Amino acid sequence: MVDDILERSIHLDETLAHDDDYDDNRSTPIRGQIQDVFLNRPLTPAFTRSRSPFTVSSQGSSRNLMTTPTSGQLIDENRYLNDELNRVETVLNLTRAEKDELSIRYNALSDRLEQSLRAQGVDLSSDMSTGEPERRILVQQNIELRRKLEEEHQNYKRKLSNYQEGQLKQAQLVQKLQQKVLQYKNRCTELELLIEQHKKDMDRIRLSATNTTALSFLTDTRTTQNIDEQSAVSVSLDEEKQKSANFAQLNKMLRDQLDQAHLTNQQLTDDLRRNTNELQKLREEFTQKTRDWQQEERILNQFYNKEHNLMYELWRDVVSFRKEFTELKGTTE
Repeated sequence: MVDDILERSIHLDETLAHDDDYDDNRSTPIRGQIQDVFLNRPLTPAFTRSRSPFTVSSQGSSRNLMTTPTSGQLIDENRYLNDELNRVETVLNLTRAEKDELSIRYNALSDRLEQSLRAQGVDLSSDMSTGEPERRILVQQNIELRRKLEEEHQNYKRKLSNYQEGQLKQAQLVQKLQQKVLQYKNRCTELELLIEQHKKDMDRIRLSATNTTALSFLTDTRTTQNIDEQSAVSVSLDEEKQKSANFAQLNKMLRDQLDQAHLTNQQLTDDLRRNTNELQKLREEFTQKTRDWQQEERILNQFYNKEHNLMYELWRDVVSFRKEFTELKGTTE
């Protein structure tokens, strides 16, 4: 019975070790993809960083319309934000896939461990009741390993859930910022068209001012109106530039938060790798102790068999001597 339990324990440990190697080999590509995404993250182009519409608008609200960022610069900035958002979504999907794979691996290990404990429950209970401390220690270590694995899995799920929520919020903020940038671009285009139209009107009025006095008076009136409208447009443009500066500051803050999230994810990956190594060490210690206990039991059985054979030979000599003594006594009488 004890040999059967030992054989089952050794077989279970070998099976778990084989599954761990297989799962590590399968999860290596996913971890490699995540590291590639972090290491190969796209950098902002030089012209985008140096000629960003946010940088231009933040240099001062006193500049004229010629300092308004071009549509090409806005398109480049928008394209960079889209690439950053896609990269974050890719990392999130890869992390979710790794989490699902770890969950499947954990459930499989838990089921096999429960089946092994359920199959060995009666024998282990009877062995523990006999008062053998080594077997009791083996069972306690098995239970402790299972509890530690459960705690590590729960901690990883909680950290991963918090990370996913933060990534989702950041993606939503980046999307809102892109919408604001698009609105700002459309508004600037409208203002440019309006000012261009005003310039054309002023040129046309200036050319027709030499015809008649009435037309001159009308021209003065329309010029005054255009000046007022241009002043209002200039004020609106300054306000839009201020909003653009605020958006640039918000974008910088979001990028800092995104970098912090990347660092947090890297730390979680390191913690998972360290916990896996510790679990492997505990499994090796458990295997070594099982082998030592099996070796001691085999030595004890050999000693017991040897002593039993000696006692049997001694008893056989006593019986033979007694028989000879009885025969000698009968002969003497």
